[in-house]
Amino acid sequence: MRKRVVVAAIAAVLAVLGAYVYAQRIITGPGYSLLTDPEGRCVLAVSSAALPANIHCQDNAVLIRSDLGRWYISSADVWSEAQLGATIANVTTGNITTVNATTQNVSGAVNVSAGAATAAVGLRFGDTVTEGLEYSVMDETKALTIAAAAFDLTQDVPAGAVILSVQATLKTAITGAGGGVKVGIGVAADPDKYGKTTGVTINLKVDTIPAHAVLAGAEDIQIYATDAAGAALGTIGGAGESVRVRILYVVPNSLDN
Repeated sequence: MRKRVVVAAIAAVLAVLGAYVYAQRIITGPGYSLLTDPEGRCVLAVSSAALPANIHCQDNAVLIRSDLGRWYISSADVWSEAQLGATIANVTTGNITTVNATTQNVSGAVNVSAGAATAAVGLRFGDTVTEGLEYSVMDETKALTIAAAAFDLTQDVPAGAVILSVQATLKTAITGAGGGVKVGIGVAADPDKYGKTTGVTINLKVDTIPAHAVLAGAEDIQIYATDAAGAALGTIGGAGESVRVRILYVVPNSLDN
């Protein structure tokens, strides 16, 4: 009986040692490492502190969540937290994107939902968060509270950037005085530079990919009422009215010292 107990104990110890021998460290960070077995199952968390909220050890994989909530699956090969592309912004919480640790390819769509009135970086090509080529998103629903000649977006697109796309949707029907029949997205010298709607009724859209050019100065993009040809005409806005504008641009952020 004692012999069987000893054998069983030795087997248990060997099993644990086997897990250590075959386990592969796939996530490293300050004070912690996560290990997987040869089949990619998360078998051990070595940590001197609590794991970060964006790291989750699950029996079938290690899950890594980006800053905006999307979970990524990593199994096999060696990854560091930085290599996971934390700057690949998330999409919708709960959606799963699979990262192939060998090829570093991403399976499935990556929908970047970053963006607010003040631009947010959705994707960065750089070794740190303070350098590299940045894809930034401005996404603002502008309240057109009173009739005005134009409504200015909260942030200008910075000098040195290239605007990749400009989109807009009329969240309400748009009114104004002076005969405007369309809504233009543009600048003072060219009120429909980035497109205009076909009318002023709710849900009409602007979807523009402009000719790509580096901005010599900051671009002050505004919302206008226009005539059929796109020239500014009259005023725009009234109580309860709004337009959503989304701008994607790319700009280089100087490399770290």
